[in-house]
Amino acid sequence: MQRRFLRFPATLALGGMLTYILNRLVLRPIYLSDLEAMGLTKKYFGLDLNADMMRADLENLGISITARHFNMEEIQARADSEARAMAIKTASE
Repeated sequence: MQRRFLRFPATLALGGMLTYILNRLVLRPIYLSDLEAMGLTKKYFGLDLNADMMRADLENLGISITARHFNMEEIQARADSEARAMAIKTASE
């Protein structure tokens, strides 16, 4: 009975370790070569937060996004002026 309690965790640990090794040595190189063959390596491993590119990718999948573009400087200026107005209002009270 005690051997069964010792074998079970050891079996789980060994199985997890072998699965990890299989993924790293066999499956990951296959996945990376497939990405490279499709020319998607840069897209999947690079951080590119281009909204137009994302919108084009979604439209290719049949998903339409109707979001508005905005000017970040304009939004920041408006937020700063509202913060100043709030500071002046609280200072005068």
